[in-house]
Amino acid sequence: MSVADVGIKQRPEGFAGFPVEGSPVFTIPEMAAYLRVPIISARLLIRRGHVRHQRIGKRFLVPREDVDRYLAANWRQEGRKSS
Repeated sequence: MSVADVGIKQRPEGFAGFPVEGSPVFTIPEMAAYLRVPIISARLLIRRGHVRHQRIGKRFLVPREDVDRYLAANWRQEGRKSS
């Protein structure tokens, strides 16, 4: 007997903070999962203006391209300086 047989609705892909593959936008939990950071860190990126967002109801949506652009612009190469 499957979940559908007993009338329980299955959660859609992307529910509970897992990004939907190919979606052009992230929710905050999805962005945090994509970046592998805590949700508060993802919220700070929005609050500090590092990524654009659109608020719809209680949900914030962030363009995936902004997150990728932020990552590309902020990569650091750590290590010892050669003398």
